[in-house]
Amino acid sequence: MDTLLNLSHMLVGAALAALFAAGTWRLLRGPSPLDRILGFDAAALALVGYMTSESIRLRRSDFFELILLFTLFGFLGTTWLVLYLWHHPRPTPTEDAP
Repeated sequence: MDTLLNLSHMLVGAALAALFAAGTWRLLRGPSPLDRILGFDAAALALVGYMTSESIRLRRSDFFELILLFTLFGFLGTTWLVLYLWHHPRPTPTEDAP
C-alpha cells in the first residue's frame, strides 16, 4: 500500500509541478492582465494541491491551517486583481491610432 501511495504522490507532484510552472509562466509573460490573473490562480492552486498531497502522504493534519491560509490568500488575491481591473480598465486601441 505504501508503494502505491508513494507512486501516486510522485505522479501528483509531477502534474502539480507542471501546473505551477505553466501558471508562473503565464503570470510573468501575460500578455493580457486576465492571462496574468489566471496564471496566479493556477500557481496558487498548484501550491495548495501540493501541500494537500504532502499532508496525505505524511498522514499528518498539521498542514490544514496552512492549506486554508494559502487557499484564502489565493482567492483574495484573484478577487483583488479582478476588482482592480474592473475599476481601472485599460484603454482599448483604436484603428485610428498610429
